[in-house]
Amino acid sequence: YFPAMDAIGDRIEDLEALVFSNDGTGTVEQVFRLKRVLLEMRRLIAPTREVFNAFTRREFPLLGGTSVTYFQDVYDHVIRVTDTIDGYRDILSTIIDVHLTVVSNDLNQSVRTLTVASIILMTLALIAGLYGMNFRYIPGLDWRFGYVGALAGMAIIAVALGWTFRRLRWW
Repeated sequence: YFPAMDAIGDRIEDLEALVFSNDGTGTVEQVFRLKRVLLEMRRLIAPTREVFNAFTRREFPLLGGTSVTYFQDVYDHVIRVTDTIDGYRDILSTIIDVHLTVVSNDLNQSVRTLTVASIILMTLALIAGLYGMNFRYIPGLDWRFGYVGALAGMAIIAVALGWTFRRLRWW
């Protein structure tokens, strides 16, 4: 079982590195596949542990001293493999938690960027909507530079909002 456990340990290390890379697609599926393999291994090993435990307690008088020593050694190996399986399952659960945290942080960053863009665009749309109303007496409507002034004001507001959000590290 030890070579199989070493191979699974190597795959878990690869998954740990993959979680923090930008290409974490398929990580959850790979983790669950490994968890299934570990569960099957545990199902196979658990009954073996009980058998070798019975052999080491000298419940069988036909077994000699060297046989009991051998079975004790095998029992210790089975216990180590079982503990390693449990440890790997815990690590895989942690990998899933870390993956979900990374995905959640990426989503939060995307939502933050969309929020900044929507606030800037909504402010500009409000100003454009106010000047697009069909009223006679809108401030700056008859002014020679009214159109350019409105565009300049909108640009200043957009830059000021962008600078504010950059300073708050939202963008």
